[in-house]
Amino acid sequence: MHEDRFRGYLTDFGRPRIDPDLTKRELGVLSYLSRGLTPHQVADALGIGYETVRSHSKRAQFKLAAKNAAHACCQAIRLGLIR
Repeated sequence: MHEDRFRGYLTDFGRPRIDPDLTKRELGVLSYLSRGLTPHQVADALGIGYETVRSHSKRAQFKLAAKNAAHACCQAIRLGLIR
């Protein structure tokens, strides 16, 4: 059955589990994004590449069960991970 594939990823209520074990870099990227910076601006601010910013953002989105970067920022703020 398909439910076995998702065991561990969903709560008892069918919502995705949130694993807030984000790296410092993932938190940094979300913090900058939450302040309205574009991924290119975040890359310049952190001295990393644009694709690296996208990678950190995507991993954070997965860990926070977010639909997009804005949702990940909201989740991180709600959980007290960033301000």
